[in-house]
Amino acid sequence: MALFNRSTRNSLLFSVLLLFVVSCFGQIRLNAPWADSMVLQRDKPIIISGSGRPGESIGITWRGNSYKTKSGENGKFSLTLPASASGGPYTLTVTSGTSGQASLTFHDILIGEVWICAGQSNMVLPMDRVREMYPDELEGASWPLIRFYTVPIQAGLTGPMPELPAASWKVVNRSNIPSLSATAYFFSRTLFKKLNIPVGVIITAVGGTPIEAWMPATSLTAFPDAAKQISDNLDTSTLFQQIRSIQEKTALQEQQRRATDSGLSGSQPWFMPSIADSGWASIQVPGFWEDLGIPATDGVIWFRKDLMLPQEQADLPAKLYLGRIVDADEVWVNGTLVGSTGYQYPPRRYTIPAGLLQSGTNSICVRITNHQLKGGFAPGKSYYLLAGKDSIRLEGAWKYKIALRFSATELIPDPVRPQYQPAALYNGLIAPLGNWPVRGFLWYQGESNVGKADTYRNLFPAMITSWRQQWHDSLLPFVYVQLPNYRDAYAAPETNAWAELRAAQAAALSLPRTAMITTIDAGDSNDLHPLNKSTVGERLALAALNITYGKNTVFTGPRASTVIVAGKKIRILFEKLHTGLVSADGLPPRCFEIAGSDKSFRPAIARINGNEIILEKQDKGDVSDIRYVRYAWSDNPPVNLTNKAGLPATPFFLNTTKSK
Repeated sequence: MALFNRSTRNSLLFSVLLLFVVSCFGQIRLNAPWADSMVLQRDKPIIISGSGRPGESIGITWRGNSYKTKSGENGKFSLTLPASASGGPYTLTVTSGTSGQASLTFHDILIGEVWICAGQSNMVLPMDRVREMYPDELEGASWPLIRFYTVPIQAGLTGPMPELPAASWKVVNRSNIPSLSATAYFFSRTLFKKLNIPVGVIITAVGGTPIEAWMPATSLTAFPDAAKQISDNLDTSTLFQQIRSIQEKTALQEQQRRATDSGLSGSQPWFMPSIADSGWASIQVPGFWEDLGIPATDGVIWFRKDLMLPQEQADLPAKLYLGRIVDADEVWVNGTLVGSTGYQYPPRRYTIPAGLLQSGTNSICVRITNHQLKGGFAPGKSYYLLAGKDSIRLEGAWKYKIALRFSATELIPDPVRPQYQPAALYNGLIAPLGNWPVRGFLWYQGESNVGKADTYRNLFPAMITSWRQQWHDSLLPFVYVQLPNYRDAYAAPETNAWAELRAAQAAALSLPRTAMITTIDAGDSNDLHPLNKSTVGERLALAALNITYGKNTVFTGPRASTVIVAGKKIRILFEKLHTGLVSADGLPPRCFEIAGSDKSFRPAIARINGNEIILEKQDKGDVSDIRYVRYAWSDNPPVNLTNKAGLPATPFFLNTTKSK
């Protein structure tokens, strides 16, 4: 039996090579995220850890003072420097050996406020993805005292990893901002404006990840499925064999599909401008094809549109904006492939090479592959050709032809990724960061746990507690985003999975020094990644200012605390009122429902009465003994109840009490 698995062998090999290099050449290094232009947490001791030659003296020069320690037999060392007030820029120099044979200097160090921003894709989504919504932010970005450190992904399957992957700190400026987290940018900018001291952001967010990936194994022992997976993953060869198997099956399936797609394999490809398309059917774009009269089709459908351009527009630099397409697409202009995207979430922005457009008729052809649920051009997005400063709208009539229909037996399991495994990201990204002093955490995650709210209700507080233990601070601030509105807006709730997950998130407010921002008004029915990141980031900053810095900021809307039934009157009492109850659109408050013991909910008429909501039955249905009241209990409720600051009321599901 092998003594070590591949992951362990690679880790040991790396350590041996590193020790060899350090020993032979006298190099010295500090562990990430030590790098030029970093931000250190003010008013907390500064912890320095790194590697040098075994048993050698280590010297630190910092702000005019000298400090000494000694590396251990493995070459590693650690030293704690006194806390400092905000300021900078400073330099820090590390030397090794009695005469300082090796030296390393870090430049442009600031001291200020440092926050860890974690979660899944909506936390890491970059400013470039929201460029059209915030053009001035990208063009005019100049925040020299705000710095970002985005940690490269590493997954630890066999236990906590000793170090983070190396990366660089980026100053927020016009060159760097496109790659920086949009949520964290608006948070840090707002925080800086209020505090006027340096702000550092450490991004440890990975798209598509469930909360279990961010928790230590010790916190998952009470969750049998996760605990078993952690145990199984200790033999990493099994997991990686599963990954390879799915990748091979997926590649083979795609190869077979392309070979049988008449649009690609016929005598004349369908993307050629000269293709005869008189027999193709017509459809209105945008829209999902199931909603536009095409029978439910998981498969491949081709779309074509011709547009006329004058010579002066054809000669200009051009880009093609195709909103969002579900799931994958390939796009040709005048028979030339200009771009493709393999999954549904990114915005489609394709550059058209110079000279490809022509005076007169130009052909746009889109091959869309849809694997499940609805497919097509997502409504509510922008579809246009931009030539110079002039745009040509692409909404309206397109032609289409079905090339392939997939059968249910063709479904291949979703890809298995190491970073999705329980404890993997805690081991890879959180554990090795645990001695880096920070002010607190921001968390935007939950989409990948929708449908598992009962489990999330217990997982989430366990994760918060474990992170605080890692930092040896049971009151380290934890500020998080409650999931926004998403999917179709229903007049009456038809699905509750997102509502239930929101309630599970809200339950973590029972822990001290936590804060939740409600974003039920900041989502997008057609996009898992809503573009309105300024609202999210700014509300996170307001929450952090309130619970962390003692600022009297309003960051949350009204939260229902009690429902009292007094005869035929139902009174809803609120906390966190701040500026009172308001209808955002001047209409009576919507999305309230009542139910008896059978939990068969019916809509209720609501009215604002001072700082309370009064409910009445909306119809003559018999709910004589009202036991439950809920608000905004659907994926995308059309809410309108706010406070006077415009912050939305938090969704709730409450038991009633009887008035004495």
